[in-house]
Amino acid sequence: MKKVENHYVPLYRYEIYCYIIIWASGIIYAVYNVLAISSDLLTSDIPGLVPGWSWLGRKKDICLEWSLWCTFIIYSLGPWIILHSSILLLIQSYFVQVSTLRSVWLITVTSLCVSYNFGLLSVFMFIGLTVIYYCLLLFGNKLFVWITSLFLLGVWSYYNDAIFTMVDFSSDEDIAYLAIMTLYWHQLRCISFSLSSMDKTKSTTLPIFLHFLAYSFYLPCFFFGPIIIYTKLNDGNKNANTKPLHQRLLTLIINLIRYFFWMFVVEFVLHYIYINMFIQNIKVLKNFGITALGGFGFGMGQFFFIKYTFIYGIVIAIAQFDEFLKPPKPPKCISRIYLYSDMWRSFDRGLYDFLKW
Repeated sequence: MKKVENHYVPLYRYEIYCYIIIWASGIIYAVYNVLAISSDLLTSDIPGLVPGWSWLGRKKDICLEWSLWCTFIIYSLGPWIILHSSILLLIQSYFVQVSTLRSVWLITVTSLCVSYNFGLLSVFMFIGLTVIYYCLLLFGNKLFVWITSLFLLGVWSYYNDAIFTMVDFSSDEDIAYLAIMTLYWHQLRCISFSLSSMDKTKSTTLPIFLHFLAYSFYLPCFFFGPIIIYTKLNDGNKNANTKPLHQRLLTLIINLIRYFFWMFVVEFVLHYIYINMFIQNIKVLKNFGITALGGFGFGMGQFFFIKYTFIYGIVIAIAQFDEFLKPPKPPKCISRIYLYSDMWRSFDRGLYDFLKW
């Protein structure tokens, strides 16, 4: 854009088209070079490749984190989410006057889900962490919250193996990894509640603690985020701004189709471009020219972006349907971010809201 008297004016249309063509051509050519190298490695005995879809007849790249997240969301978390949202909808429609019923249900369904996937002791561990931060409200000092948070982070790091051996995750490393990640997400929500509620520390009645548990135990974002700060919590009473059920349901279906489409795209592309295998086998990069390296860097960024777009997008779509929390917007495509300072504001918007404290 041209800057005139401290104001930006649009470029000429033909100039914009020219830039788009140059940019797209460069990206396509760079990605083509990466695709060519991946195809040359197709029949090689390269670690990190697994049998792919039979109808494609190609090996597939694999990202353990991506595979674990998708599998857990679809098979382990999906049925619980359906139960969670169905009962929550009934409560919001017919029992809105019972103020604590919604909180009790949110705590119950998440506790059952955690117990089913991680074990019963994990539920007490998450509740215990919530109690610690609830007790910090009695001091009314934000400094205590941060000091306690740093101390607990040190405990999680130093006694990592001991804690999760006690909870008996030793038989499944994937479950242990998910439990650790969930613990950190839960701590962020506890910090958010504590910092936002310092002006309410004189009230220690049971409904407030249930309110705390309900917020920190909200199932859709309990395992994978994003962090939705406490101030984004919607009032429990039904208000005039609530969208009609058919509109919310239609929006949910459209968004789920959209995000699962991108999951399919990622799975398809992993049969042709082996981004994660290249990361794990750095020696292969010696065969890359400068253009292929550019395509490799672009591919890494896009895979990272779509991975979090799928995970966060599913959670955000469900949260919008539930209308319990006001979720942040999904991540902004990193190809549209040209200032790194804008990365914090536009990619993980929930984390940005949290860091503004």
